[in-house]
Amino acid sequence: MVVTIRDVARVTGVSISTVSRALANPEQVAEATRLHVQETARSMGYRPNRAARGLVTGRTGSIGLVVPDLENPFFGSICKGVQARARAAGYAVFIADTDEDPLLEDEVVRSLTKQVDGVILCSPRGSDEAVGRVAEDSSLVLVNRTLAGVPSITFDNGG
Repeated sequence: MVVTIRDVARVTGVSISTVSRALANPEQVAEATRLHVQETARSMGYRPNRAARGLVTGRTGSIGLVVPDLENPFFGSICKGVQARARAAGYAVFIADTDEDPLLEDEVVRSLTKQVDGVILCSPRGSDEAVGRVAEDSSLVLVNRTLAGVPSITFDNGG
């Protein structure tokens, strides 16, 4: 059975909003109440529901990473690096491989932008126009490619 903040509130004898504040914004709750709520939640096995939190905050806690070929060691290294940094920041990463197909890339990126807080795009083949359209409607960062007005990360292979 999944434990909800409603269950924690019932056991602790405080309101649902107090439980929410004690877990998400602990500085807004008296220390004794905060400790009681946090310990009760921990002992009950409470885990925050990312989807429910996303409805309130408008954020998903996840990012998308789109690469053209996961079998290429260059992109495998990028995936590992992005995942490590995202995990350290509390984000989940959804990785999509487009098989170097610009049409599939456009479809995947448009789908991901509806489900994540931002997309990191390794796009050597997609047209500037297609990438620009996506960038207008979402938080997008390009890897190893530049396009005016779109944040990018490039590599200095010259030293």
